Amino acid sequence: MAINSIKMKINKYFSNIDKRIVFKNFIFLLILTILYSLMFNIPYLNNFNYSGPVFVLFFIVSVLRDFIIWYIAFLNRWIFAFFTIFTFTASGGLKYLYDYVHMGLNIGTFEIVFSTNMIEASGVINPTLIFLFAISALIGIIFTFIRFKYIQVKPYSNQLLIFFISIVMLIFGLIPDTYLRHEKKMQRIENLAAYGSDLEILPEKMYENFYQLIRNNIMLRYMFHQRQTIQLPDAVNNSDSDKIIVFILSDALRADHLHINGYERQTTPYMEKNNFLSFKEMYACETSTTRSVPCLLTDMRRREERYQFLNEYSIFNVFKAAGYYTSFISAQTAISTADYGQLIVANDADYIFFNNDYSIGYDKELLKHFDEVMANDNKNKLIVMQLNGSHWDYNTRFNHDEALWKPLCGSFALDCPVSHLVNSYDNTIVETDKLLNTLVEKLKDKEAIIFFSADHGQSLGEGGLRLHGHERLHIKEVGVVPFAVWFSDKAKEDNNFGIIQNNLNKIITHDAIFHSLIGCADIKTNLLDNSLNVCSKELVSVPNEFENYKAKPVK
Repeated sequence: MAINSIKMKINKYFSNIDKRIVFKNFIFLLILTILYSLMFNIPYLNNFNYSGPVFVLFFIVSVLRDFIIWYIAFLNRWIFAFFTIFTFTASGGLKYLYDYVHMGLNIGTFEIVFSTNMIEASGVINPTLIFLFAISALIGIIFTFIRFKYIQVKPYSNQLLIFFISIVMLIFGLIPDTYLRHEKKMQRIENLAAYGSDLEILPEKMYENFYQLIRNNIMLRYMFHQRQTIQLPDAVNNSDSDKIIVFILSDALRADHLHINGYERQTTPYMEKNNFLSFKEMYACETSTTRSVPCLLTDMRRREERYQFLNEYSIFNVFKAAGYYTSFISAQTAISTADYGQLIVANDADYIFFNNDYSIGYDKELLKHFDEVMANDNKNKLIVMQLNGSHWDYNTRFNHDEALWKPLCGSFALDCPVSHLVNSYDNTIVETDKLLNTLVEKLKDKEAIIFFSADHGQSLGEGGLRLHGHERLHIKEVGVVPFAVWFSDKAKEDNNFGIIQNNLNKIITHDAIFHSLIGCADIKTNLLDNSLNVCSKELVSVPNEFENYKAKPVK
């Protein structure tokens, strides 16, 4: 009896379905999903060396998995209008990033996008990007118009069948997940920012990254306030004399463009004149500022989980506990979602300046804040200065009349001749070298040590890549940064100067910065690891990650 009743209800349900409406709805969504995947997923997949069958399978999976996303938005025309126009437009921008800037569909790309100001963004904005935005938005508008004008949804009982179909499609789309992840993991993509095991399928990956970005921002804001109550570590100043420890952190500076490291152009005359001790290779924590800076300023180790720095003491915590007056002075801003990591770490310092009001133009204008810190009554000081350094737009980092190499690159980083790009880039290094000389002049009569490094390097056309991007540690031009140390005459009286000279042939990583600043300042703490301290005979050279590295041709 019960079975007959169920059969009657099912028959009644199917007899009430308007098959014409269901068919029209399904075909509309299928065309939309296929077109979207052809526009955005297929071009991305083209970057991988998949076999034909795997390539086709990836495409089918993207359609099967996307269908339910579009269907849910489809049920309300206003939600559909917003979702479709926004998704197509945003995907057009992402297509530009992986086609022309070679950035992957990962959270690191989203962090970079949301932490980039308009001056930096101008280097990758061109008519192609505007065209992609426009054509993508137009297609979204066309589908929205069709949805409003010609598509019926009610009665909603019709939609149960499509919903059931979309669930079945999703299940079939998830079945090959493990196999496809394995196929993707096997690919070593040299010209993309990411080549991990995630299936980077749009639009699901885009909205997953939006979610991750918002979640991370909420977590970081919470940790920002929680870290203010952190107890200082046990640390004692082991030195009887007053010391000034300065750490200059440049941006996007690759080690092989410094003359002091063997580069053919004389980009570092003052570093050489002032006898900076230069390590030829230091491996960066990461290849984006927002991830690298929190890592290198704390006891977080390279390649550890992204937010491990939240659980580690910063260099400011240690020096403050040892009785130092600490400061973080930055030519960069900290006003975006992605900048929150370095803001959290910087907040551990006594004196903090970020260029949020854009009052700082050239890096040398930070010297007024340096002088303010030097005027503090505490004789022991830790001063960290974060420069714009060699970050794009290169031409805004130096006076064009004083440029040593011309012609310069224009305002667009992706299509100017490589020779012009390199000219502009090398001129930024000269400007940083001048700043280091000014600091030497200010500190030469004190017991002072200057440490100099960068958060990551930069591609200048090798393999067609320019600028930098998330997860490019396997690219030497981006993953290897300079590290150099200067001692005043008074500071040379310590044993540390001779020890560093003997350590210069060793390969080190960003992990060494935290421990070297502490060790070279003669601060006693159980946090100090002398195997990472350049002022220790126990310093260990890390394995050469680029022993057989061959740079790709510049183009």
